[in-house]
Amino acid sequence: MAEVTVEIGGRPYRVGCADGEEAHLQEIARRIDGEARALSKAVGSMSETRLLLMSALMVADRCAEAEARAARAEQAAEEAAEEAAAAAEQAAKLAAAPVEQPKPAKQPGLFDGDLEDAVVEAVNEAAARIEALADSLSEE
Repeated sequence: MAEVTVEIGGRPYRVGCADGEEAHLQEIARRIDGEARALSKAVGSMSETRLLLMSALMVADRCAEAEARAARAEQAAEEAAEEAAAAAEQAAKLAAAPVEQPKPAKQPGLFDGDLEDAVVEAVNEAAARIEALADSLSEE
């Protein structure tokens, strides 16, 4: 176990920590020292115990705020993931749905349906009679 001397509020403290954690301990002690110095400047002189208590409360407050922001961000990320999944599901359904092919547009003409058939038949009969008449005239 390693030991590190940290300074908080202008006072040194000897603190034990796991080997390799010395730099981390010094960093978090600097944060607490910053809170202690800000409190001393704002409030003035106070006992060592009260200074450490108030500093710890300030750091804990910041930590709670950060945890709340992280929880809100996590909730927003979960909601976004659910919306993305729903959108992907909808897209998959649309992609799998059969697409109706449009019916080819009917060519515009003079006649439609049964009437067209009747006209064609009448024209063919007229052509046959004309040919027959032409044949009879050419025989004479």
